[in-house]
Amino acid sequence: MVIDCHFHWDELITTPDDLIRTMNESGVDKISLMASMNQPVPLPHPAVSWLMRSFLERPGFREIPRMLLSNFSENGDIKLPGGEYEIFRDPDNDVVFKLVDQYPGKFLGWVFVNPRGEKIPTEELARFSSNKNLAGGKAHPFWHRYSPIKLQPVAAELVKLRKPLLIHCDFSPFEQYRELSRLFPELKIILAHAAFPCYSETWKRIKDIQNMFVDISQISYVSGRMTRRVIEFLGADRCLFGTDGPTGTHEKGVPINYGYTIRRFESLFTDPGIRRRVLGENFAEMVGIQENGRS
Repeated sequence: MVIDCHFHWDELITTPDDLIRTMNESGVDKISLMASMNQPVPLPHPAVSWLMRSFLERPGFREIPRMLLSNFSENGDIKLPGGEYEIFRDPDNDVVFKLVDQYPGKFLGWVFVNPRGEKIPTEELARFSSNKNLAGGKAHPFWHRYSPIKLQPVAAELVKLRKPLLIHCDFSPFEQYRELSRLFPELKIILAHAAFPCYSETWKRIKDIQNMFVDISQISYVSGRMTRRVIEFLGADRCLFGTDGPTGTHEKGVPINYGYTIRRFESLFTDPGIRRRVLGENFAEMVGIQENGRS
């Protein structure tokens, strides 16, 4: 079973028919969808991505990409070298779960929460808590600009639901993430994009924290080399396949190039056990998907 655990639903880029056709053509069984939180942002040039990752991996140079990636307007929108893009304070979970309910065999849904938004995170999660295709909670402390420790109330509810929390980390001290895992040892916490922005520095810190995992989504954040390194360091059981789609994909009718992302992963690991665990089994077990694909 192949499951993409990290995909933003964006009607400006794709349609349900195009996405399902791409899944069928590429052998992807399920996608765990989340709401889009910003205007579409094009992928940077590969050389720029490489330079950003290189600087982030080196504490002495990390301040440069931190300044470039943490530049916000007065309205809270993100100002990147390629332009300014709107950040949505309250991503639309309704449109995601409408799609999940329409195609229950294909999609699961993350509930996007923001402690600084208009919607109360625990109330937003409660609206979808009975949905059999609920994946868990999604949070973005970086672009929504809040301390990760503010996720405690929603973390407590996710423990009750036995669902994970997927976090796009910011530059907050790691101790805040460690405290979240300590307070809720039964909560599975997934750090997106191989624990961006501090990568291997974070891997070392979570190595012995058994309720913390990573996904390997987004080719501009996570190179092939980095994919190999994180899986070898943390072990295949702690890593999840994802794409961060449809980010960077603007070709009409092609929402995400699964052929490339899956081939790249399989070229790195020939062991069928590693492939099976990372591509689907880990996430299926985490969110309660049975072998027949039902939640």
